[in-house]
Amino acid sequence: MAPSSGMKIRTTASTARGSFNGVGPDDRNDDWEDDRAVPVTDAFGRMCRDYARDELAAPPTYHRDDGETNEAHLGHYFDQYDEWAELDRVAVDAVEGVDAETTHSASVPRTLDLGCGVGRTMLRLQSVGHDVLGVDVSPGAVAVTRERGVERAAVMDLFSPATVGPFDAALVVGQQWCAAGTRNRFRRLLCDLAEVVRPGGTLVGDVADPTEAPPEHESYMADHRVAPGVVTRRFRLAYDGEFDPWVTLLMLSIDRFREVVADTPWTVSDVHRDGGRYVAVLRRQPE
Repeated sequence: MAPSSGMKIRTTASTARGSFNGVGPDDRNDDWEDDRAVPVTDAFGRMCRDYARDELAAPPTYHRDDGETNEAHLGHYFDQYDEWAELDRVAVDAVEGVDAETTHSASVPRTLDLGCGVGRTMLRLQSVGHDVLGVDVSPGAVAVTRERGVERAAVMDLFSPATVGPFDAALVVGQQWCAAGTRNRFRRLLCDLAEVVRPGGTLVGDVADPTEAPPEHESYMADHRVAPGVVTRRFRLAYDGEFDPWVTLLMLSIDRFREVVADTPWTVSDVHRDGGRYVAVLRRQPE
């Protein structure tokens, strides 16, 4: 972990696998604050640790707020680059191509991997010469990351990492930045990330588009629709009798995503779509 300069990214939301309590049904609640204590659990970390050791105690499951339950498949967390979904490779490739800022003492790009999980994307970026700092709220996942050979990984809240900038790039895969839950909180997160990514730097993340959801999810999307092109999905992970806190995930059409970005120090440089998910490449505007 890099030494702290006291610079923090500040928002009221918390990370997808940590302490986000969810939001109200629409953006009337975008400025709502929830100061209630949230139980600290790490079902995700235990699940990843046991899977890595081939010692799963029970099948992990995702529980949606309408009662639907699905098995959590873990293999993709440990897949090699050639086995990834096409959009995941697109996201990492966009970061791989970033050049180091010439004023840095190091000649290699500095990259911040937000919600690094068990280090899948970090290992790839390390292999191509990036200086990567990964942060994740899950102590168990970070421990597995280190065991897999990641050089720098720290237990931090995705939405409040205390770290040193500037980074040349930041990467958020797995739709984790969408755990902001509302458009206002997502917008605030983007503004805060601009404090640690240098002008001209890159931010890459993926988003689910509710307008491209499969027919079997139409009823759920209609019940959780906030505005045209804006839907929230609420779920939590269960493993071996332990539940992680509920997550409220923001889903945005590309047009609604562009509207959120328009009020931040970022511009949308490129968008890559594959079905109901897309990867957005953002550039930090010059100061």
